[in-house]
Amino acid sequence: AGAAVAVARAAAAAAPRSAASEAVAAAAASGAASSLLARRLLQRELRYFETTEAMIGDAGTVAAVVCGDALTVRRLHVTVELQGTHTRGMTVCDLRAFSHPPDKPQLPPNADVVTDIDAAALKAVFSRFVLDAGGTK
Repeated sequence: AGAAVAVARAAAAAAPRSAASEAVAAAAASGAASSLLARRLLQRELRYFETTEAMIGDAGTVAAVVCGDALTVRRLHVTVELQGTHTRGMTVCDLRAFSHPPDKPQLPPNADVVTDIDAAALKAVFSRFVLDAGGTK
């Protein structure tokens, strides 16, 4: 693990400072098991998708529960499109203010949908409780 941390530190120092590379550098500096796992997952995302930004996945959901005030939530009707040519298998939210025939009428809201986030607040929660060895600060 020591060599991997050294490589991650060197790579983080040489890379442009995106939010993802900052998170990888913080994870490498911590050395805790949770931080090392987070680092490996973030590095995998960066490599696989050839990008400088990565998703924090399920940890984002946990951070959102812990920091609910960082979310903008709307009640919307949500369904999964099963027969669409371009949207098969995708989650579809009805964002229309109104509908006109021949369109189907709007259905009542059935889910709370996050439509915006305070990225800085969620990044801080993720950094503190995942990258900092479980929130020791």
